[in-house]
Amino acid sequence: LTSKAWWARDDFPWAADLESAYPAIKAEMMQLFGSRGDSGGEMPRSWVRVGDERASQDGDIVAPGGEWREFLLYSAQDQSKSTANPEVLKLFPQTCELLESKLPGAVAMAKIGVGEIILSAISPGTKLMPHCASSNVRLTCHLGLVCPEGARVRVGAEWGTWEEGRCIFFDDSYEHEVVNDGSSMRIVLLIRFWHPELAMEEWLPTLNSGMEEYSAMLQRRVSPPVNDRVTEAWMKKWPDRGPARVIFPFLQLQGERILGASREILSFLLPSFLMSN
Repeated sequence: LTSKAWWARDDFPWAADLESAYPAIKAEMMQLFGSRGDSGGEMPRSWVRVGDERASQDGDIVAPGGEWREFLLYSAQDQSKSTANPEVLKLFPQTCELLESKLPGAVAMAKIGVGEIILSAISPGTKLMPHCASSNVRLTCHLGLVCPEGARVRVGAEWGTWEEGRCIFFDDSYEHEVVNDGSSMRIVLLIRFWHPELAMEEWLPTLNSGMEEYSAMLQRRVSPPVNDRVTEAWMKKWPDRGPARVIFPFLQLQGERILGASREILSFLLPSFLMSN
């Protein structure tokens, strides 16, 4: 797969659709602020602090004194089938319709836990320390919604900024960091999506391969390789307490559930996508 830190918006035809919908998306976000009692000029306290309910490692990259909050549009936290949950659909009808029609693969990726579609807010003075993802099978899009001067992002060696109503694209497997030296919060619509060179028929095999590698890694952790004498001594003393006997089958079952869910979600969303394209 082509690997580069920054991608051009022209590489993604749907960027124009997303930017055209910016007024509607921002209007729905502002309605969310009002319905939750948040002020449009301050950090939305009703949104979840990143790392509190999911992806705890993401909370660790917030430098002391910073604040990073999110509102989940599509994620593995959502147990509803194939679409956003009813509350999100009610709050963001136009946004959800656009995402599900133009980016069903991104929606599916989010709902099976290998991606996310969220509103991401960082307070003024916040720094997200350098970090990176493990693979470039997915890329990241940010649509600027609230973009103060002084907020910027570094991906690889190059710094970039946000602009309200415009998309930026980058590969988060490159080291990246975020700094908000502005006087107000920064909010973007964040979308993880499949690398454009990864054909649709490769999505599930890629997930399968990833799950196999992940399961193998976990098996090594719960049952690291030992020589035959150690194994024999262990099983004689604790014949029913080999951790891999319990933990690894459970992990395999979880992996099978994830893959089953991914097939169901993709089979629901992709036919309508193909018909509209």
